[in-house]
Amino acid sequence: MSSNIYLSATSSRTMSNYSMTTNDLRQKCTVLRERIEVIKKEGSELLEEIMKNVSEEELELCLQNVGNLEANLKNTYETVEEQNDEILRIVISRIEELEDRLSEVELQLKLQANETKFFSFYRDWVKYFMNMIIDKLGERKWRLADVGLDFKRKNLELTKEEKESIKDLKDLLSDVGMTTDDMKLLQDVTDRSNAKFHRNNQTLEEAKMKLCDPVPGDIQVYKPSLHKALEAISKWRKS
Repeated sequence: MSSNIYLSATSSRTMSNYSMTTNDLRQKCTVLRERIEVIKKEGSELLEEIMKNVSEEELELCLQNVGNLEANLKNTYETVEEQNDEILRIVISRIEELEDRLSEVELQLKLQANETKFFSFYRDWVKYFMNMIIDKLGERKWRLADVGLDFKRKNLELTKEEKESIKDLKDLLSDVGMTTDDMKLLQDVTDRSNAKFHRNNQTLEEAKMKLCDPVPGDIQVYKPSLHKALEAISKWRKS
């Protein structure tokens, strides 16, 4: 799908240093729980020592263990706070990454939809333009010119009549600022259009305005030729 090329553009937001897999995040939470369990056990042991010191009236040891218990509690709070902050940063980073990816997917879907609409929308206008070319050039000359151009792309030798028909076609196109390259692009539009979404009820002005709609990068190449074809239709319809 052509819009995949567009999607290969990098995300607008830089990936965070805290980016990690879900398993990494689970592991970090497990380590935090294990660390807290160790600190809790140390706290319980210190509390038992304090109770023992009180019962045995060992005031100095009691004060020392109270200080150790205070340090233990402080260590617990700091560990939880530090780990929570880091986990929160990781979670926020993952959410931001998912938001970026979701935005890219939404843009891809929009471009894919626009691509389908683009070709189906302009199919009729290309058909009108080609019919006008055939009317002005003549069906036989058009057929010879079309076949001749195909042979020319394949480096095959052309007949005199094919060369003359191609020249007449080029002169006709030149009158509206177009070349045979534009013709090839317009034929591609017809080939790539999707009949399922084919529509033919838009006005010429609407068709011109639609050329301003965003489309995948590789579709942009068709816009100048389509614009020229629409202008040619306007000119030839008035003549």
